[in-house]
Amino acid sequence: MHRFALALVLAALIAGPARAQDPNYDASRNSKAPMAPSVSFSDAPIWQRIPGTTVSTLGPEQKKEYDLFGLYNEFFLFNDGYWYKAKLVNGPWNALGPDEVPAEFHMVPASYWVHYPKGWDESAAVKNAGADTVWTPPAAFKTVPAWRQIPGSSRVYWIDAATRPVYDLFRTSSKYYTYQNGIWYTSGKVNGPYTIMVDSKLPSVIKGVKAKYWVNYPKSWASP
Repeated sequence: MHRFALALVLAALIAGPARAQDPNYDASRNSKAPMAPSVSFSDAPIWQRIPGTTVSTLGPEQKKEYDLFGLYNEFFLFNDGYWYKAKLVNGPWNALGPDEVPAEFHMVPASYWVHYPKGWDESAAVKNAGADTVWTPPAAFKTVPAWRQIPGSSRVYWIDAATRPVYDLFRTSSKYYTYQNGIWYTSGKVNGPYTIMVDSKLPSVIKGVKAKYWVNYPKSWASP
């Protein structure tokens, strides 16, 4: 009896990880994604940065029948509604679930896609098109700023009035956020550099900061 129970446990341990390690298994769809298309080039691929993003794409002469992008020294492929990621441009490719797709791709306008993902909203990408992908404060803080919690906020901080900059700069528990010309940027250091980000990734606690604590309160947040 004990041997039978032990055998069942061992079988479960062996079978479970085997499925989880399958690179083409898409748990979000509870099915296996098809194999990614084969990627090859007759000449070395030439990448170009998409304006307003940290995403790179291929020039028109090297475009494929599927979408292929570069981001943070990794490659992403979108084909027939499925996403894949690889360390090398020719694979091997691992399938991604919808929640694993980097938010940066939502900032790529439809004009840069072969097949724009169904259900995506292009408005944020159009707004960010042409914006600087990196923002650096005009003057670096030479000492640690005196941060104060903003009244009525949930752990959102701004700099004490004596050294407060003339632009919007907020701190949460571990990151810094600045709002420049309608675009949000974030950094792990107060002096940056700050990288562009999508609005959907902004902590909800910052959206709770009342307008009187802003230099330029986002117009889209204002009550009608």
